[in-house]
Amino acid sequence: MSRLDLLNEQVRRIFDYQDIKVADWVTAREGVDHNVLIVGGGQSGLSLAFALARAGIGKVSVVDAHAKGQAGIWKRTARMRTLRTLKTLVGPDIGLTALSFPSWYEAVHGEGAFQDVARIPRLEWDAYLQWFAERTQIDVRHGVRVVGVEPAGDALRVHLDIDGTPAVEITRKLVLASGIDSLGGAFIPPIISGSLPQSLYRHTSEEIDYKALAGKKVGVIGAASSAFDAAAEALEAGAEAVHVLSRRAEVPALSILRQRGYPGVADRFHLLPDALRWTLVNTVLRAGSPPPADSITRATVFPNFHLHLGAELTDVSVNDGRIQARVNDEAFTFDFVIAGTGFVQRPATAPALSAIADDIALWRDRYTPPAGEENEALLDYPYLGTGFEFTEKEPGTAPYVGSIFCYTNAAQLSFGRLIGDIPTIKWGIPHLANAIGDSLFFEDQQDHVRRITAPVAAPDFTRDVYASSVWNNRASAASEDKEQLAVT
Repeated sequence: MSRLDLLNEQVRRIFDYQDIKVADWVTAREGVDHNVLIVGGGQSGLSLAFALARAGIGKVSVVDAHAKGQAGIWKRTARMRTLRTLKTLVGPDIGLTALSFPSWYEAVHGEGAFQDVARIPRLEWDAYLQWFAERTQIDVRHGVRVVGVEPAGDALRVHLDIDGTPAVEITRKLVLASGIDSLGGAFIPPIISGSLPQSLYRHTSEEIDYKALAGKKVGVIGAASSAFDAAAEALEAGAEAVHVLSRRAEVPALSILRQRGYPGVADRFHLLPDALRWTLVNTVLRAGSPPPADSITRATVFPNFHLHLGAELTDVSVNDGRIQARVNDEAFTFDFVIAGTGFVQRPATAPALSAIADDIALWRDRYTPPAGEENEALLDYPYLGTGFEFTEKEPGTAPYVGSIFCYTNAAQLSFGRLIGDIPTIKWGIPHLANAIGDSLFFEDQQDHVRRITAPVAAPDFTRDVYASSVWNNRASAASEDKEQLAVT
C-alpha cells in the first residue's frame, strides 16, 4: 500500500472507532429540505460542513456555483505561488491530525517532506481540500447558484439556479461562505468601468487569460498582494511591460492586523464596543495590508516591471483599440488593465440578497463615526450578531434575517479579522457551528424539553443482575457468620 492508501485507511478506522460524526439531534420539520444550507464549497464550506457533522447537526447541504474541482479561488483566480499564511495553522481538520494538511502532504510526498516546505504551495492546498472532502464524505452540489432568498414561515425559501434550471428549496439556516466577493463583488474604479469596454480590463478576482498578454503593455491598479501577483503573472507570461499604479506614497510594510491576531483579542473582538471595533478596523484598512515580500520580488526581478507610487489616475480613454491613461502628469499607453482594487461589501449588491437587503442592518444603521474616522465603504458592511448572523434593520420587523449567517470578509468590521481565510478556521468555524447549533436548539427548545423529560422507555438491566448480593439484615448476617465458621 502507498503512504496515501495507509493514511486513507487510518482515517477510515478513526471514523469507525470514534464518534467523529455524531447522530443528528435536530428536530425534524415537515416541508424542510435542509437544517443548514451552506453556500460555497471551498475551504470555509467544507470546514463548516465537517464541524456541523461532528456537532450532530444533520440535513446539511453544500452548494457551489462552480464545476467540480473548481470550488474556491485556488485554480481559477488565485495567482500566488504559495499560500500567504503560516504552514502550521490549523485547517479544516480542526485538530484531527490524520485529516490535516501535513499528514496528507507527507503521505503524498514522503516522510519529512512537510518540514522542507516554507509555505504551502497553492495548488497543493487545492488538492488537499479535494482529498479532505472525499475522506469526510462531504457531498458538494456543483453548478448550483443561489439567486434569491425570502422568508417562509419560520424557515427560508431559497431560489436556486441548478445548471440553468430554476429550483426552490427550504432551509432553516443559510450560511454564506462563498468567498471574499460573495456579498457584493469586485470593486472597479468608475474611471475604469466608465471609460473602457470590458474586453480591455479585468479585476484580479476574475479569470484572466495571462497568455494573451504576451507582448502587451499592462497597467495594474493597486499595490496589494493580488496586484503584485497579477503583475508577476503577466510578466512571466511575456508581457512587454507592466506598470503598477499605487496611490500610496509607499507600499504598506507594517502588518497591524497580525499583531492583533493572538487569541485573547482575535477570539473576542466581536464583544468589543462598536466605537472601538470601528476605530481598530478603520485603522487597518487605511494603513493597508502588506503584501508578502516574495510577491513583490517575484515582480521586481523583471527589468520591465515599473512601480508608480503616489500615482493618481486622472484620465482614461480608448484610441485605436488601446488604452490611453494619464497618471499624474505623464501619459501612458496600455493594452490591458488589471484592477487589484478590493471588493464591495454591501448586501444590496449581492444578487441573492437584493430582495431582502432592506431588512438587513448595516453599520450605518447602528453607528455614526466621529469626525476624522469617516469611511463610507465601511458603513455599508452588515452589522452582524455575535454568531455571524445578520441582524434586523428595524428590530422586531424581520426576525428571519437572523437565520442567515455571513461567514465572508463582510464580517471583518464586526469580527476584526479577514473572515474566510485560513487563519480564521481554527476559531471561526467552531464558533459558527456553535452559533448555528444554539439557534436550532433554542428554536426547538420545547421539543427538546419533552424529549429529555419523557419517561425512559426501558431499563438498562433488571434487578436480577444484583438481587443475590443485596444485604437482607438478619438473613445476610447469619449467612456471613456461617461462612466465617466454615473458614475457621
